[in-house]
Amino acid sequence: MSKNGPVRQILGFALVGAFTALLATALTQAGSSQQVMVFSTLSSGPADTVDPFVVAPLTGLLIGAVIGTAALAAGFTMTGPAGNRMVPTISAGLLAAAVGPAIAVGVAFGGLSADPGVAGILAIYAACGLLSYGLSLGAVYVVLRAVHDSLARRTVVVLAWLLPIGALVAVAAGVGVASLYDFSHDEATWIATIAVAAACVALALALGRALALRHRSSSALPSSDLDS
Repeated sequence: MSKNGPVRQILGFALVGAFTALLATALTQAGSSQQVMVFSTLSSGPADTVDPFVVAPLTGLLIGAVIGTAALAAGFTMTGPAGNRMVPTISAGLLAAAVGPAIAVGVAFGGLSADPGVAGILAIYAACGLLSYGLSLGAVYVVLRAVHDSLARRTVVVLAWLLPIGALVAVAAGVGVASLYDFSHDEATWIATIAVAAACVALALALGRALALRHRSSSALPSSDLDS
């Protein structure tokens, strides 16, 4: 394992724990107005309302970090191919892809001075989708080129056709989750829908990078193996 391997493993377990806790909390409370209440230990006053979508990720983060540390202590390590740069690829692509939906949600709930109609709304959503697509590809390329990755262009080429598929799966999964709760507008349903959709896009980014890495592996075969 590399010098930063233990830190990355602990951080990875922590992030997975935080995401899992957030998604589980959202799915549990979606479609209802249930709140989590705790009693203050500093006063005998009324109970304080605690946002479960803050407590749950923090708790999952801590539990994940503990599990990652315990795994290291037990000799269990998770390593990938050298230079796979999977985390930077997923992080850059996912953060850039979030710009489009953020604009779409802002338009939907920000209040327009004039009603654009169904066609106008669909056009806005389509434009936001294309924006996310372009930004995601651009962000992945910039991040990989910044670290002089030899597969930056190959990764973007693969993602160029894979991301639309991932987006369709993300939309279908998000609609499926929302439909389970009758398309409720409560906070939990929104968070659950967005989390599931984001997971689908992240998987598409990971698959695209993995396919690009396979190209490097096949290119690195000795000439004698290629001729056999």
